[in-house]
Amino acid sequence: MDKVSDNIIALRKVKKDGSIDNEIIRSLCSQFNEQNNGILPVDSVYGIASQASKYQDNEEFFEEQSHPITYLVSSFKMLDEIAVYNKLEYDFLHRIWPGEINVLLKSKSNDEKISVRMPRSRYILDLLELLGEPLVYMELQNNKGLIYEEKKILSNYSDKVSFIFIIKEFCKEHQLPSVVDVSREELIIVSEGKVPEEEIKSLYFLGADDVLE
Repeated sequence: MDKVSDNIIALRKVKKDGSIDNEIIRSLCSQFNEQNNGILPVDSVYGIASQASKYQDNEEFFEEQSHPITYLVSSFKMLDEIAVYNKLEYDFLHRIWPGEINVLLKSKSNDEKISVRMPRSRYILDLLELLGEPLVYMELQNNKGLIYEEKKILSNYSDKVSFIFIIKEFCKEHQLPSVVDVSREELIIVSEGKVPEEEIKSLYFLGADDVLE
């Protein structure tokens, strides 16, 4: 781990199993606990993140970025605290997660939809487990697409967030996650990204007949 400055941490690559050293996980956890928001890669896409419990303190900042947010969870127990879903949707989520698919579900606190994902990256799951709550996350984008180059991230955001965590092997072009909506008890493909539409449909309808019987 290289500590470039007080608020910038850089790592060359993750381990073969997708994890990183516990020392770094604890450091990131402390950063989130002590400060408000930071930038880190999630499934190879860089984004701004904040603890869900601190989202209201940062809501205005996120709204200024003009991109939708996603709640990152590490378990279905964590998901149960923020979203509502039936058995068909539960089975579908088990098939697609961990993975690069954002799913729109009914919020547990109101009638609105929320975007949720269980990331495939081991280091993010480990971080979420240590935090004990979801992260609110927004991909770094501009009108030209994703922002993934280390220099651009540092130059554009060093003075806007509390800390930046760089994993150099992920500073390369990558597709956005796919987005699906199951909040109305049917499958709607909102946007096709990393996971193909046909693969998503096959995983959704795999258990649909069982529910109808």
